[in-house]
Amino acid sequence: MKHPAMLYARIACVLVFLTLVAGCAVMPPGPRPIDAIDPAAGYRFRTTKPVDNSNSLMIVATFSGGGMRPAALAYAVLEELAQLEIK
Repeated sequence: MKHPAMLYARIACVLVFLTLVAGCAVMPPGPRPIDAIDPAAGYRFRTTKPVDNSNSLMIVATFSGGGMRPAALAYAVLEELAQLEIK
């Protein structure tokens, strides 16, 4: 049987190696810079089409932040707002 100190040293070396390998993640390239901005396109009040809903109430929701958690929160809020019936 091997000496316990040698076994612990090997386990520690393997754990350190796995930690270093797991830390070498490949990151995708970042977003491209914006070449031009078209005020007549995109999500703007001027480009929205009229609908048959009442115009007595308009809700504007803005969400800030980037990443999975803020996107999931924004999606959940919008899903709940879509199901909300306003009288």
